[in-house]
Amino acid sequence: MLPSPDSRLYAQIRETYVRERRVFESRVSGVKSSYGLKPIPKWDGTEDNLGRAVRTDKYGRNYKPIWPKIASFASKNEVDPFVLIKNRFLNTRGPRPPEPTDCMCQLALDLCKQDQISVDDLNKKLYQFQDIFQKEAEGRAHYIDKYGWTPEKVIDSVARDLTLPFSDLYRYYLASVNGIVDLAEKHRPDAILEYARFIRGYSESLWSSIIPSELANEAAIVVS
Repeated sequence: MLPSPDSRLYAQIRETYVRERRVFESRVSGVKSSYGLKPIPKWDGTEDNLGRAVRTDKYGRNYKPIWPKIASFASKNEVDPFVLIKNRFLNTRGPRPPEPTDCMCQLALDLCKQDQISVDDLNKKLYQFQDIFQKEAEGRAHYIDKYGWTPEKVIDSVARDLTLPFSDLYRYYLASVNGIVDLAEKHRPDAILEYARFIRGYSESLWSSIIPSELANEAAIVVS
C-alpha cells in the first residue's frame, strides 16, 4: 500500500529540512553532519499515528510533529514549503542554523515570495505540455498504418514516455482522461503533492479545467 499523500508530503518536508541543515552544519563546522539520522522528538513528535506516546525527549517531554504545521503554514500563505525551507537556509548568516519554527515566520515568507511561481507561469507550463503532447501524438500516428497501432496505443506511448518533460500532475491528467488506469494510479500520489504545493495557483489557472475535482479535493485535505 502506498503512503497517504499527506504523510508523503510531511516526509518530504522533513527530508528537505534535514538535507539543508546537514549542508549548513557541515559548512560551518567542517565536519560532515549526521543531523536527522535518528528521530528528533522535538520536531518529529513523540506520538504514533494513533496518538499514543512512543518516545519522549531527554527531559521526558512530549511534542506534536512540526512538519504538518510547516505544510499548513505554507499552504495558508500560498508558498511552496520546499522553497520556504531552502530560502530560509540560503539567507541565514552566522553559525546558528534555522530551526523548523524559523521557517514559519514573516521573514521566511518574504524570502520565499520572490521565487513563487505565478498563475501565468502555470498557464505557460500547461500550454507547453499540451503542445508537446500534440506534436508527439501526431508524430507517432504513422505507427497506426505501419505497425497496426490503435489511436489509444499512440496516446499510451506518449503518456508513458519518461523522456518527455511532463510533470506528474500532467501525466496523471493524460492517464486519467484516456483511461490508462495503472499509469494514473502510479502518478496520483505525486500529482496530489504537486497540486497541494501551490493549490491556489492551480485552482486559479487553466489547470483547474483539466484536473479532476477529486484530486483537487484530496490536495486540499493534505494541506488543511
